[in-house]
Amino acid sequence: MFSDIPPMAWVILALGLAWLALRAWQKRQAEARAEARELRMAELMAEREKMAHEPPPSSIGAVVSDSKVPVEEPKEKRCLGCRTVNPASSTTCAGCGLEL
Repeated sequence: MFSDIPPMAWVILALGLAWLALRAWQKRQAEARAEARELRMAELMAEREKMAHEPPPSSIGAVVSDSKVPVEEPKEKRCLGCRTVNPASSTTCAGCGLEL
């Protein structure tokens, strides 16, 4: 009965069954990814709701300070033209005469 079926028909049948199995496996994988995504979104929404009911953290105290930070005056100035180091009080470069 099966001996009169040509070999190419068996190949086509095998490829068709493999394709159906692959499609079923892909569908299960997509469903698993969708379920994981929905679970993660539920966790994130629960975390968001929890944060909405809590007072915000007070981190401004660490950023803003009332104390005055002393500004350090530069000891030397470097010329942008010739890269010569000049005293802080100078207004022109000693090497090239360029205004600092």
